[in-house]
Amino acid sequence: MKYITFLFIAFGIQINNAQNNTIDNLRLGFGVTLTAEIQNGYHLKFRASAAGGIGQYLAVNNNGFGALPTTHLGIMVYNRGILGSQLDKEYKNSVFLDFFADATFTVGGKNITEINRLEDRLVTLYHFADFTANPLQNTFKHSLSFGLNLILNPDKNREAQMVGFFNLNVARTAQISYYNDGGPVLNLLGDGKDRYYTGGFVLSAHLKTQTYINLIELSFHKFTGWQPLAFDASDKLQLDHIPYKNKDVFGFNQQQWKLAVHSFNHNFSAYVSAYDVNVWDVQDILHFSRDNPYHPDYFYGFRIAIGGAYESFNYKNQL
Repeated sequence: MKYITFLFIAFGIQINNAQNNTIDNLRLGFGVTLTAEIQNGYHLKFRASAAGGIGQYLAVNNNGFGALPTTHLGIMVYNRGILGSQLDKEYKNSVFLDFFADATFTVGGKNITEINRLEDRLVTLYHFADFTANPLQNTFKHSLSFGLNLILNPDKNREAQMVGFFNLNVARTAQISYYNDGGPVLNLLGDGKDRYYTGGFVLSAHLKTQTYINLIELSFHKFTGWQPLAFDASDKLQLDHIPYKNKDVFGFNQQQWKLAVHSFNHNFSAYVSAYDVNVWDVQDILHFSRDNPYHPDYFYGFRIAIGGAYESFNYKNQL
C-alpha cells in the first residue's frame, strides 16, 4: 500500500470560570472535528462534525458522589465511503448530513473539583461514539452513563432514529462506550428497528498527559440500510440475509473497525481503519448465533483507510 499522509483537524472549546481553580458545576463545551482519510491508497474521504454540550453537576454527598445530566446538539457532514453514506456511485447524493441531539445521565464517584487535578489525565465524556465531536470531559473517577441519541438525516432513504447509549468509566483510565438501537441493555432506549447506526462500541485507554500517547481507542461500528418490515419478513421466513426491494437501501450497509492513537501534548493523532471485513463483523456473528437475518455489507468490499491528525483541545478550561 502506498504511504499517504492526510490531515485530520479537530478542536474543542470549553469555557471556564477563570477567576479560580475550581471546576464550575455548570459544564459548557463546544467542539469541531474536520476529518480526512484515504481509502485503498487513493480515495479521499472526509467528515466534519460540530457539537455543543451542556451539563450540570449535582452533588449527592460531600465525598464526591453525584450525578451529571448532559445534553448535546450537533451536526455531521461526510461524503461517500464514510460510515453512514450510500456507497453506490450512481446514487443521487454524494454528500450526507446528520443532525443529532442527545440526553445522557451520568452517575459517578470521587468527582474532581480542581482544574489542576484534571490536567494529569484527559478523559472524554462520550455521549455517542468516537466519530462525533465530544466537547466535555468526564470529571468522575468512576462513572456509569445511560443516554439517548436522536439522529435526523434529510436523505429520502433515511428516517429519524433513536439510539441508546451506555458508558462505563473505570478509574479515569479505561472506558467502554456502547450504542445500539436495541439489543442488550439498550432495548428500552433505542427504537428497536435494527437500522442505520444499529450498533457499535468504543474501547478507550486514557494515559497520563506526561506520556507521548495520551489516548488509545479501538472501535467497531455497524451501519445498515432499512426498509419497513424487511427485517421482520426475513426473520419469519428464516432467511439468512435481508432482501431489500428498494435497491438504494442496500448501498448503506457498512461495518468499520478503527484503531486510533492521540497525543494531546503534540496536537497529533493517527488511525488505521478496516471496512467490511466479513469475518470481523460483530453484528453478523451475534445475528448468526441467534438465527437472525444479517445485513450483507459487500457493496464496496474490503478496504483499508489510514490517517494522521492535527488536534487542538482546550481541556484545561473545563468548567
